[in-house]
Amino acid sequence: MESDQRRQVWIDPAAGRLSLRSWVERWLPAQDLDPRTVDNYESYLRCHVLARFGETPLEEITALDVDAWVKESREVGYATATVASWVKLLSMILGDAVRQRLIAVNPARLRRRRGRRSRVLVAERVWASPEQVLRIADQAGVLGERWRGCW
Repeated sequence: MESDQRRQVWIDPAAGRLSLRSWVERWLPAQDLDPRTVDNYESYLRCHVLARFGETPLEEITALDVDAWVKESREVGYATATVASWVKLLSMILGDAVRQRLIAVNPARLRRRRGRRSRVLVAERVWASPEQVLRIADQAGVLGERWRGCW
């Protein structure tokens, strides 16, 4: 322990007992963010992140807990990109907790995805051919002449 303290890698076990909510109350005001970003973060935190992990001590949040939360969120219908935004925010918060030596590792650290690659089949995008683009432009020109004074 003394060696870790000298190398400045020692983590006080009491620091990890801080709840995520308490850490966020210190963390968020210290961020230099656009007001819209703050609004988004506060919404994500209030409705999703702190609703699930708010009272959990930092040291008790595990990667398995985060994975289960992600899976549950997707199963109830949240979009993959939406859930990814919440996880990214949680990862930033816990990453800063690691840098402050409150916990040893970030359990939400973004890592390579596992499991199914895609849950939804996405239809192939259809692109207009050059001839179709010319026809669309001609039709727009005709309509433009007719509606010129309307806007």
